[in-house]
Formats: sequence, structure tokens, C-alpha cells
Amino acid sequence: MKPNAQMLSYLERCADAFSDGTGFSLADAVVEPIFRNHPNNQREEEVLLKVAVLNTLYAAGVLGVYRMAHHLVLKRSRLLDKYLRSGNPEAVTIVRRGHGIRTKNGKERDFYSFATKYCHWHRPDAYPMYDSYVEVSLDRLAGFLKLDRLMQDLDQRRFSEFKRLVDEVRKRVGWRRSGYKHFDQALWVLGQVLEGDAEPRLRKAVGPPPKGL
Repeated sequence: MKPNAQMLSYLERCADAFSDGTGFSLADAVVEPIFRNHPNNQREEEVLLKVAVLNTLYAAGVLGVYRMAHHLVLKRSRLLDKYLRSGNPEAVTIVRRGHGIRTKNGKERDFYSFATKYCHWHRPDAYPMYDSYVEVSLDRLAGFLKLDRLMQDLDQRRFSEFKRLVDEVRKRVGWRRSGYKHFDQALWVLGQVLEGDAEPRLRKAVGPPPKGL
């Protein structure tokens, strides 16, 4: 089996393992209809529902869901909705910054991971989700696929660069499923395996990663 075909097969197993019984697969079943039924960000009670549910079920770490909802509705809602409709990466910037939620030292918190998830659930076809496990997976896959030129000076915490890396890895392994949802799930499971954090059930379902990863 060619290396990329072998990697594709492994990533598909990772995506299937996610869907076959992780707690997050149940969380997705809760989150999806909420965002589908409330696609806009004009009404604060609807935005608060989306922020609170997503933050809780994804353990996204937003320490101030009321303030985040207030920020998205009163300050940026029309622009955010415009960007989400067009798939503009600046939607992530609107969510992650400008909310005024600060650390004890007074520095505004950067809710990048939450922002990618919030945008993703509005447009799963336009916004891949970032978290630390996904970053680990992409770094290792980029090495496996010899994407040295692309990775030069690339910062996954800049959303446009992160998305470009995700798209290139998807293309190189021959990923066929539409949208970002299943590929995000595959990367998350792979990251858990690589970091030694996967539950026994997940490790058994996917097996060891391909050699060289």
C-alpha cells in the first residue's frame, strides 16, 4: 500500500472511531441542531445559547459566556453574519478578540480554538476547527507528507494559514468526504493517539499509526 493511501485508510478509521461512540459524537448531535436553527447572531438569547452549549460540551474554556455573547451581538453581529455567509476567515478574528475577557494580569484572552469551533458550526464547509490535538496531528502529517516548504514560517494560530495546511493535507492523502467535519474528527482522534491520551477503546479501534508518522 502506498504511504498516502495507507495514511488515508488510517485517518478514515480515526474518523469512524470518533463517530462510533466518543462523548464528543453525542455532543455534536446536540450542537448541530442548535446552530442550524439559529444561524444568525442578532439576538442575544440565541447567541448566548450557542456560546454556552458549545463552550460546555467542547470544554472550550470561555470564562465569561455572557460577555462573549454580548460582544458578538452588540458589537459585531452584522459583520460577523456577513463574514460567516461568505466563509471569510475574519469571522474567526471577530470571535476570538475584542470581547474584553481578560486574565488576572489584564491581558485580553485569545479564544482562538473556541472561535474556530463557533464559526465551524455555522459553516462546516468553510471553517476547520483548531485545537491542540489537531495541531499535533497536522505537524506530524506535514512531516510525513514532506510539506517542508509549506510549513516554513507557517503559524497554525493564524487561521488562514491553518486552513491552508488542512486543505493541503486533505488533498495529499486523498480525503474524499465533503466538508471539514469528518476530517477534523480524524485529526482530533489521531492527535490523542500520538500524544498517548486516547482511551483504550479508541486505541483498539484505530490501531497504531502508520510508520514514519
